[in-house]
Amino acid sequence: MKRNISGQDFLNYVHIYEFLSLLNGKIKPEAILKIIKKRKKYGYVLLNLRDKSYQNRIIDFGEDEFSPIEKIISDTHDEITKNKIKGKSIIGKPTITSDAIITGECVVINEEKELPKHNLNGKILVTVMTSPNFMPYLKDVKAIITDNGGVICHAAIISRELGIPCIMGTEIATNFFKTGDKVKMDMKAGSIEKI
Repeated sequence: MKRNISGQDFLNYVHIYEFLSLLNGKIKPEAILKIIKKRKKYGYVLLNLRDKSYQNRIIDFGEDEFSPIEKIISDTHDEITKNKIKGKSIIGKPTITSDAIITGECVVINEEKELPKHNLNGKILVTVMTSPNFMPYLKDVKAIITDNGGVICHAAIISRELGIPCIMGTEIATNFFKTGDKVKMDMKAGSIEKI
């Protein structure tokens, strides 16, 4: 590849999949140079979300596209939200598959510093993700719902170790529910709905 660009520009503006395509001859070096030049001038957004249809999708911006950036991101968020909502329910991944149906009142925690302000005893914790700092508060929760997480995340491990029902990776639970909502968790389907 011609040295028309610095290695740092290459690292900043070329995605790994584009790099692999370059190595495999699917993208020509000239095309990579154009991509870098455009992104350097106008910017780009790399979506790296859990939803497979959005993972590693790149949104490039051009001269006429600065004004609708907010709309593009909002539309993408709306699409993801639509894919996560089924009727009145939202969808996630249960950490323990069972036929259990858990119902209860939820408490939404967006930041760890909010934990001491709430009584979680017998309630369903709804949060972005858990961490070791949540441990003193988790022993009394009825269940956990998270926006983020995979099979080896903190919430999943704690769920399995302590036998706390958990549905993770909903993407939108903290926006969908509010403290005081009554919810029903279907551990087999991985769905949660307001009741």
